[in-house]
Amino acid sequence: RPLSPARQMAARFAQALDWNEPLPGIDAIACELGTSTRQLQRACQEEWGQSPVALRRHMLAAHARQLLATGLPLAQVSLQLGFATSRHLTRLLKSVAH
Repeated sequence: RPLSPARQMAARFAQALDWNEPLPGIDAIACELGTSTRQLQRACQEEWGQSPVALRRHMLAAHARQLLATGLPLAQVSLQLGFATSRHLTRLLKSVAH
């Protein structure tokens, strides 16, 4: 059975994080999957009860916490994940629960 668009999106985010690539935007993922942004929103809501943006933020925060736990400095993690400043990453981490 093929993965739902929501699970395909999550897998694509995980792949980008594993490869130290910037996370693609929701519109880019929808296009990549051959679906509309709205269909992806509905699929995520049905699958996890949250929006694609919320899932993206959660996955990004979880990955940042993993990197920080290895001892990498905040500035390096911020840069690696594509944040303009460490303050932006700190704000994300505070806003996204574990």
